[in-house]
Amino acid sequence: MYQVCFMEAYQKYSKYYTENQFWNKLKKIGSKASSKLLFYALLLYYCLIDSNVDIKSKSMIIAALGYLIFPFDAIPDFIPALGLTDDLTALLFVYGKVKGVLTPEIEQKALSRANELFHRV
Repeated sequence: MYQVCFMEAYQKYSKYYTENQFWNKLKKIGSKASSKLLFYALLLYYCLIDSNVDIKSKSMIIAALGYLIFPFDAIPDFIPALGLTDDLTALLFVYGKVKGVLTPEIEQKALSRANELFHRV
């Protein structure tokens, strides 16, 4: 069941992920997103570009980041206080699946970049 749901999510959302779109989305939502959302997005991004991370983990990350970028969410991003909760949920779900491959270096890169970009994590 999980595999079928994941494949559907991957097929639907992975096409929306590009590195450029990812950075544009973070800049766009940076002022209204929680520090937690920004940190987990960056954490998954740095996990994605790490050459030591397996392809299955990278596939899940691409799906989650694609959902973050996807313009039509289950809860539209413009809704105050709720608009990004579905995005955070997707990021946290995938984080839970891939946290075993995270290294202290990946975590440090994400934290440093979040502080650099948003001065608040």
